[in-house]
Amino acid sequence: MENVRLILIVALAMLGLMIWEAWQADYGPQAVEPAPLAASSPAHETPVPNVPTPPTTEGGAMPDVQQAAAAPAAAAAQHVTVTTDLLELTLSTAGGTIDDTELRAYPVDPKVPDVGVRLFQDNPPKVYLFQGGLAGNVSLPTHHDLYTVERDDFRLADGAEQLVVPLRWRSP
Repeated sequence: MENVRLILIVALAMLGLMIWEAWQADYGPQAVEPAPLAASSPAHETPVPNVPTPPTTEGGAMPDVQQAAAAPAAAAAQHVTVTTDLLELTLSTAGGTIDDTELRAYPVDPKVPDVGVRLFQDNPPKVYLFQGGLAGNVSLPTHHDLYTVERDDFRLADGAEQLVVPLRWRSP
């Protein structure tokens, strides 16, 4: 008796599919044929303006403007290492961004326990960053501002529950 019910359900589903296909064939969206292009003059009759060749540099490559603009902020930025029992973070004082994060207790491969899972990284082609900032009517820090820090290495002490890394910003 159980097989008859299953056969009827499958037959009903197939019948529904056939009805739906017939409906789509009769009332469904019609395919639109592309409009023919207007007759135009052949391409060889169209005059081509003289385009000057761009000047080349001595090295043959153009300098990268974004790297040149970011160089002063990156040069002034300092990197701070924060190590806990679970995480190893690299913070940048340029905007207080988290540049690199590794989960130390969770290896990528059990055969290589020294290499943890990376959450954030600043190595192309895979760049994953955390950038923060505040918005308001007064002068507040953004991800472009430089912060100051007392030292460049912070470690969670044994038995401690929290680690505070003070990044200080001074309003211009």
